[in-house]
Amino acid sequence: LEMKLPWIARFGVEVRPGEATRIELAATYEAWSQHDRIEAKPRNFELRNVALFPPVYKLGDINIERRFQNSYSVKLGGEQNIPLGGVALDARVGVGYEKSAVPNGYVSALSMDANKFIIGLGAGLHATKHLRIDASAMIHLHSVVEVGVDEAKIYRINPVRANPAPDGDVPVNGGKYVASTQVFSLGARYAF
Repeated sequence: LEMKLPWIARFGVEVRPGEATRIELAATYEAWSQHDRIEAKPRNFELRNVALFPPVYKLGDINIERRFQNSYSVKLGGEQNIPLGGVALDARVGVGYEKSAVPNGYVSALSMDANKFIIGLGAGLHATKHLRIDASAMIHLHSVVEVGVDEAKIYRINPVRANPAPDGDVPVNGGKYVASTQVFSLGARYAF
């Protein structure tokens, strides 16, 4: 299996307008246009004794078209430390935007991606001098992607080399794609 994955550039800056306040801005650029296809090259894969095939049929190479595009994201977040008697709480909030790396014509159940807005909330409880317990929740609000029959570009993959259909192949990824992502996390940090 051969494919190219993107190089990624990240940039971030943090400012502390007060001792208990932190604000972060981050940007990411991902060169997904490098990921134009996945090449599957079967070695020593063969069909034997299959009806209507030669006695031994070697499977050929398969190219899965991806044709991704470059993507970027921008995120802004803040944290405020709040003293609560003998403990302290770090309250966190963040927002962001990510551009899809998959052009509409190549969106499929295998490659569902869309432009998305991100909202996150979190908290870290400093339970002791050494122990912090963290919890967070994040939601990605994906835009709906509609792939019309005239713009669909993903065709059936057939590892069997045969004569093409007389009327040509038909794209299989047309339709409406709806997704959402929710992430919940719980963690603990103990500093010695």
